[in-house]
Amino acid sequence: MYRHIMCAGLCAAALVLTSCFPFSSGSGKAAQPETVVAAAPDQTPAAVPAPAAEVKTQQPAQTKSSAKVKGKKQAAKAGPPSEEQARAELDAFLVKYTQQANRNMNGSRSKPKVFTRGKMHVAQFFEIDPASVHAEMRKSISKHFDYTARMYYVENTFESTGKTQKEALKGPFKVVNSKRLTELPRYYKGKWEN
Repeated sequence: MYRHIMCAGLCAAALVLTSCFPFSSGSGKAAQPETVVAAAPDQTPAAVPAPAAEVKTQQPAQTKSSAKVKGKKQAAKAGPPSEEQARAELDAFLVKYTQQANRNMNGSRSKPKVFTRGKMHVAQFFEIDPASVHAEMRKSISKHFDYTARMYYVENTFESTGKTQKEALKGPFKVVNSKRLTELPRYYKGKWEN
């Protein structure tokens, strides 16, 4: 084992080798390993005294965030959850994902895109139909993920037209296109992610 130590206040570090070979002391018993110091080139070797009893250091109190991280790591090490628990977490993930996607989509209900088509102004936004969202879950064959799923949903395109931009934004909006989409979320490190 190698350790670096400071030599008598100098900034040079000496390499400490701890011998792991048992030396007999004539009594038939193995002696304690002996510590050998390899000194810097300008110094002579010196014997190192036996190490003193270890001093316990105080560790800082855990913060709430470090306790949460530690709890998540332990949960991830504990193994995969049961299928019922993973399914319940998947259902919660689907609801959260749908709400977040509808809120953050480029051209959402709260901030539709407005452009011109010919002489008319068109306000357009996209939205996932919450009633269409469903998923099939199965145990993963990959060593990296505990479970995988196929998430199916319908993304609707809504449009409203008008002679002015204000008129187009006022509505009413109608579904002009629908797309069936599939995504593949996976259960990784104790949570579902996409």
